[in-house]
Amino acid sequence: MTLTLRWHGVVKGQPRARATRAGGFIRMYTPDTADAMKAGLVALARESIGGGNPWPRDYDGPVSVTITAIMARPKAHFLRGQVREDAPKRHPHKPDLDNIAKAVLDALTRARVWHDDAQVDWLLVRRRWAIWDEKPGLIVEVTT
Repeated sequence: MTLTLRWHGVVKGQPRARATRAGGFIRMYTPDTADAMKAGLVALARESIGGGNPWPRDYDGPVSVTITAIMARPKAHFLRGQVREDAPKRHPHKPDLDNIAKAVLDALTRARVWHDDAQVDWLLVRRRWAIWDEKPGLIVEVTT
């Protein structure tokens, strides 16, 4: 069984927890920079599970996950409407792959694709530049 999700938008990694001091107390919080991406993935996953896809809600077996982050190319990579020949082929920049994975796995747990992301026994995460007019975003494949 395979669940494939294609989400369009700006890819963000899960931010680190932060601490602030107020009135002698320390308060922990997580910045909301990845919340829009995670909310979009939750909605997409819930819609996919409920809409004719054979994937069961709260699956409880081991799963394999492949995440492809498609990043928008900056204007400097183009020359006369074409991707420059000397434009980089790989994307060795932020967001970090481990933070992308954390955000995606958290969103799929919240969407009840599985009980716990500890069920993921194989994980492949990659990041690449968008090809031509391809929209940035994520392609996530979950397989039993």
